[in-house]
Amino acid sequence: MPDISQGTTFFLPGRKQHLAFVLNKPEDHAGTALVVNVTTQYTMSDTSCRVFRGEHSFIEHASVIYYAGAQAKHIEDIARLISEQIWLPCVERVTQALIDRALAGARVSPEFLQTLLPLL
Repeated sequence: MPDISQGTTFFLPGRKQHLAFVLNKPEDHAGTALVVNVTTQYTMSDTSCRVFRGEHSFIEHASVIYYAGAQAKHIEDIARLISEQIWLPCVERVTQALIDRALAGARVSPEFLQTLLPLL
């Protein structure tokens, strides 16, 4: 099984590839990872956590963490999604600075599901 820990990155499928990463420490939550993705910033975007060009090689323009799409996944399920090439692995991890900002943003985001707060 690949290493799936805080800061692990992958690409989610869709019309446009979106960078996603493990926000929490799954080992502190019985293997449950909290996965968030980065998306383009628009006028009406939740800006609880902005992500800027250069913070990760995939980020090319002003972006935000899409807290409304946050999801809890067991690391074994993530490993299966990667092995089936539904989620594509990304070698470059996100920085601890971005993780810290994203954690803080989740606590204040109006779009982050309150039921996911215990996973932070």
